[in-house]
Amino acid sequence: MHDDNDPHAESQDTPEQAQQEETGDLTLFKASIPERTFNNAKKAVTNLMTPFWSDFKNFSHASMEAATARLQLSRARSEQQILQIAHESDALRKGLLNIAEDQALVDEVTLRAVQYIGEKHGESLPKEEAGEIATAWLRRFRKEVEGLGDEDMKEAFSRVLAGEIEQPGSFSIHTLRTLGTLDQHTAELFRKAASIALVMFSVHDAPYARLFGLSSDFQANMLEPYGLDYEFLTILTEKGLLQGDYSSVATILPPFQFLCQNQRWVLLPVSDKGKTSQKLTGAGFTTVGTELVKIAEIEPNPAFLQALKVYFATLQLDMVRFPQQQGGA
Repeated sequence: MHDDNDPHAESQDTPEQAQQEETGDLTLFKASIPERTFNNAKKAVTNLMTPFWSDFKNFSHASMEAATARLQLSRARSEQQILQIAHESDALRKGLLNIAEDQALVDEVTLRAVQYIGEKHGESLPKEEAGEIATAWLRRFRKEVEGLGDEDMKEAFSRVLAGEIEQPGSFSIHTLRTLGTLDQHTAELFRKAASIALVMFSVHDAPYARLFGLSSDFQANMLEPYGLDYEFLTILTEKGLLQGDYSSVATILPPFQFLCQNQRWVLLPVSDKGKTSQKLTGAGFTTVGTELVKIAEIEPNPAFLQALKVYFATLQLDMVRFPQQQGGA
């Protein structure tokens, strides 16, 4: 018998209370993000976490085959027939398990993405109304996620989905395909490269990411102390993440803003020499690489930041955190 006055008694929510709590959580999530972002999240959950009709047909077809197998087994008259049916049933069972495992994986990655968006509470979400996330994009996303086994790759795909929900068009289908083909070694190299990349801004063009060799000759292996020697760069190029011209030049005119190590920086001239345009030699990331830099897990590298500041000082440029400059340092 349940005692209402017993403080140690476990309270159980009624179905109505549980539904109210769930509705409250959903209302809070919806209120914290732009309406279009909420609609895109809802569309992603509907398309990814609910099996497609083709999968439903697979399940229906499999169930029918299982029922047929049981009927045949009951009518079997020989050991050979029994063994044959058992073999087919085992293959069928494995097929069902694979479908269920793939769906569970897609569910996990999708829920992570929605969680990332909810944790932002609208602080860094797009201020303008985004477009609608494409159904074709979601289908390709599902295909690339199915079968993932590496935890880092699940994390990467979750961040990609979150970014596409927030701002459709941020990640191309080609980027999904490329990400799905990366092995663990290449993914680790890319993480190192993204951690020391300079994401540069242009007035008329979208942001672009570059590796800068801390000298006028990028091929001098100046990035080797930071885990990226020349051989590793060629691997990134072969995978379609880094452009093949390692001596390309980017021209900047101070004051110049860029991102590095998840921080916004600005280059301020400290003399007349620093006020002139400067040419930075290095290698640009491909369009795919630039898109993936946005979701890469950045590894802290204070040594590279210090080396970057020292080099810019030789050009009569002071590299400072943007908020400091904005406040009138």
